[in-house]
Amino acid sequence: MDLAAERLAAGQQLQRLREAAGVPIQHLAAKSGISAEDLLALEGGKDDISGDQLADIAASLNISPLAVLEPQSLLGQMALATRMNSEEELSATTASRVIGLAELHWALKEGGQPAFPSVDWSPQIPISNWLARSNEIAEWAIERYSIFERENKNHNRFASLVAFIEDEFQIDVMVDSLGSEGPEGVSIVNDEFPFILINQDRSRPRALFTLAHELGHILNGETITLRIDRDLKARTDDERIANAFAAAFLMPENDIIRIIEESGRKGIALARMMVDFGVSFESLVYRLHNLQIINANGRDELRRVGWGGLLDSVEDEETTRILLAARGSRPERRMPIWLVWRCLHGVFDGIISAAPLADLLGVDIEELIDAVNAMRSDSKDTINAYYGSPRDSQEITISSFDADPISL
Repeated sequence: MDLAAERLAAGQQLQRLREAAGVPIQHLAAKSGISAEDLLALEGGKDDISGDQLADIAASLNISPLAVLEPQSLLGQMALATRMNSEEELSATTASRVIGLAELHWALKEGGQPAFPSVDWSPQIPISNWLARSNEIAEWAIERYSIFERENKNHNRFASLVAFIEDEFQIDVMVDSLGSEGPEGVSIVNDEFPFILINQDRSRPRALFTLAHELGHILNGETITLRIDRDLKARTDDERIANAFAAAFLMPENDIIRIIEESGRKGIALARMMVDFGVSFESLVYRLHNLQIINANGRDELRRVGWGGLLDSVEDEETTRILLAARGSRPERRMPIWLVWRCLHGVFDGIISAAPLADLLGVDIEELIDAVNAMRSDSKDTINAYYGSPRDSQEITISSFDADPISL
């Protein structure tokens, strides 16, 4: 492609992104500080886009500069997907976070550190039959998760599901604060770099359902590259599939029937399900109605008495304590382990600086540089050697209790 053709292609992509965002040229001019005449010349392919202009335009449209230069790239697809989901528009803070992560992935991939996700399966039932398709995906995932659970016991279901997603599919999961007004979760649905971001500022049962919902988007093999869920209301078949998958995956029908047979149709059965599945009272009630175990009137009556009414009906104190603890718990902050691992090797290989890795880990950059340098030194030999060092005197050992054990 010659320079004129490249200039025209970049201008057309710029126009496509601006119009998809619903931003008039005059508004972009006011926000970017570039005159409307100059913007029209850029979009028409008459002028080259300078680096400063590209940065200003990208910041104004809340996209990556690479979305303009490489329309077919992940970042180009993400920019259009964000606009396609206008009712789920990202806040500037969340947009910056997700775009930055995708740019970091792109830099690592270009430098020879690609991601290696392993979602090597796709559902066969068409999307138009969304309920059957969601059950097909859930059955496939439950089979694999059951094996994982047997080998990796963890009473924290949220942490268990995160580990399963990371180990089974090599999909990065990040749990971080997105604010009380932020989205429930975000997913990048892409074969090259599937990614899940969960809002830490939610109760653990709520975050668990969102985590399964975002996994459902990825396993469903959707064409929209970026999903931003401000809430989990189902407005499309893809959203219905994600919700139905999450419910079927987290609350398997066979387990529900078994608990009802063991405990009867009483409050203790509902409490047991909440404890075993790690879900909220609301999610459980909707699941019971979807399975036709209760009717619409029963669903509404249970919702009316709510979680507090369930607590009042449960006589087992241990179960009550567990339900209370779950209600007030929040998921732990968690960094995307595969991306962190790639960043570490990217620093070693000179692909990226230490700054992005320090930002991901939430540590001081100088501290991280010291740690990286230690990894390159003889630290392994030193650590191994000192396990065999002679014992100190009792006086030296006792004096060590005066030190600050968490100062590093």
